[in-house]
Amino acid sequence: WNAGAGPAADELGNIYAVSANGIADLSNGRHEYGDSVIRLNPNLTVADYFTPFNQADLNLYDVDLGSSTAILLPASAGGVEHPYLLATAGKEGRLYLLDRNHLGGAQSESDSGALASLPILGHSLFGAAAYFNGSLFVAPEFAMMRAYKISNGELGSVPDSTASFAAGALGATPSISANGAENGVVWIVTANSNGALEAYRADGLGQPLYSSLDNPADSLDGLVEFSVPTIADGKVYVGTQSALEVYGLISAPTPNVLAATNAASYDPRAIAPGSLISLFGTDLSLITASAGSIPLPVSLADVSVSITGIPAPLLYLSPRQLNVQVPVEVAPGPAQLTVRVAGRLS
Repeated sequence: WNAGAGPAADELGNIYAVSANGIADLSNGRHEYGDSVIRLNPNLTVADYFTPFNQADLNLYDVDLGSSTAILLPASAGGVEHPYLLATAGKEGRLYLLDRNHLGGAQSESDSGALASLPILGHSLFGAAAYFNGSLFVAPEFAMMRAYKISNGELGSVPDSTASFAAGALGATPSISANGAENGVVWIVTANSNGALEAYRADGLGQPLYSSLDNPADSLDGLVEFSVPTIADGKVYVGTQSALEVYGLISAPTPNVLAATNAASYDPRAIAPGSLISLFGTDLSLITASAGSIPLPVSLADVSVSITGIPAPLLYLSPRQLNVQVPVEVAPGPAQLTVRVAGRLS
């Protein structure tokens, strides 16, 4: 059930699911995979699996493995012998590291088929972990969030860093925001005080960078269990019992567009539907950024542009220049152009 988290999939279309309580029995033609990590082919047949040595106890005492989902790690975390890794945990508080190409099958007496099987969390894990820059972040219930190093296919047995405050009932599923591999921030929604959004440095958790409990105006409008913060365009989105709450900077300066020109010739008269234009001015963006893919986004780093009310695709942002495509739907003739930066308009 994975506490609201979904299954994982690799680039070949294999699906990795983690099951909850039930029988584990493949004898006499049975197909029972209780408390197991299961790899499914793209045609949804079982290709491989891992069942812990103590599966019968996990099932008997309701400490199912399937309270948390599988996390597929990048090749940079693996080693020569085991380049493709998978991490998971469950209610028992045991953290597993598996070779996802050779999960290990049914274990007996010990988890010798696992790269790591460490009862180190001390509390149940629900939802999912998160991975960033060589660290696996987990936030078990009634415990501090902590980061474990993974390097060359090996999982550290002690935390590399630990948050200062416990996550409360049901723990949390971390989300990571970053500028590439720099300035990583770990965001969690906890059950503390009926719901709190917290942020920590990814390179050393410690004291929170931010907590919604510090300002009454920032408080969540009722916790939804297993809620996961979503980060996009310089904002953090959190679903609550009655609203979608959006967190972000509230002190952005007002943008000021001074000129709109053809992007190639800088001729202000050579603007047509579908063409690229350059906008010049001040405070047109909080950062410098470029669109990373096609189709071009209509919102990037909390900047959006519209022409006659039609959203315009964005190619490049900087505080003094925006490169934008005129929507093909814009009719010939006079047009109103609006630039929005962090909620402020020009």
